[in-house]
Amino acid sequence: MKNRLFLLSILAVLFIVSCKSKRNDGALLDVKNDQEVLSKYFMAATVGVISSGDELKYVLNSPLEKEVPASTLKNIITLDPAVDGEVILQNNTILVFKPKSGFVAGQTYKVNLNLKSLDSKRFTEDLSYYIKTFA
Repeated sequence: MKNRLFLLSILAVLFIVSCKSKRNDGALLDVKNDQEVLSKYFMAATVGVISSGDELKYVLNSPLEKEVPASTLKNIITLDPAVDGEVILQNNTILVFKPKSGFVAGQTYKVNLNLKSLDSKRFTEDLSYYIKTFA
């Protein structure tokens, strides 16, 4: 009886450990939390699971007051693992990351929004969150 109980305990521990998810291993995304965090600065933002051919778009709550040089824009949106692409600002309101060759299917990416570079008075923090592409 003690052997069975011990064996069941070991199996339960193994089951629990094997079910744990790691963020960088294709973890479950927390879309609701991401939307809440991003809503501080954006009316709309790309979150969750996307297509490998999608762009990342961020609609600011209000337009920027001044033009942003291309040299600053290129570092506003970065990804890990890195994706080659360009960042553009449309109408001083919409930030767009356009990947040159698309995203890798089935990959989880950490998106870093380096907002303080845009306007350090308006944006008091940089933000990070995760997206994933369809497999």
